[in-house]
Amino acid sequence: MLSQPTDFTQTVGAKIQDHLDKGLTQEDDLRSYSQVIMGKMMQELNMFKDEVVKSGKYEGKDFYLVVSLGKNPMTKQLQYRFLPERSTPPTPCFRDHVWKYNHLSGELKFLWRIPDKDRYEHVLKHFRAYNNSPTKDHRDLAKFVKEIESGRLLKLINAMCGNKKNAVISLTPKDNE
Repeated sequence: MLSQPTDFTQTVGAKIQDHLDKGLTQEDDLRSYSQVIMGKMMQELNMFKDEVVKSGKYEGKDFYLVVSLGKNPMTKQLQYRFLPERSTPPTPCFRDHVWKYNHLSGELKFLWRIPDKDRYEHVLKHFRAYNNSPTKDHRDLAKFVKEIESGRLLKLINAMCGNKKNAVISLTPKDNE
């Protein structure tokens, strides 16, 4: 939203110079942009949860909601999509955020998030910096990556599924027997 009408008679260079003369930077504040998107996503997630509850499909049962985050390939902007609700927790996938709806309390509990593959590898490579970061977001990323790398997240999911032998599919075929 512009505070002043746009002057289309100026050259691009003149517009940039005017911008810099005002002490403004050319970079967007990515954190505030992300907060707006995540706030909107949470509103829509709660509406989606309410629709599932009203449908009666999971009456007297807990269920899981998954939001897959990514970037629009054309605009490079953050986008998200809601995957169908589930009765069991999903196997962790890159870019997924997972919540559990507790039918007794009526609340959504955030369980985990897995960053995209590049960010995941970056967190692994710079784990100490993420883990000791002053921002909670970075520390949480480090925690979730550590949970996956150690196998604890898959064990947790298996426990949520009732510790069934085939509840979590392994990449090693003999583990699936």
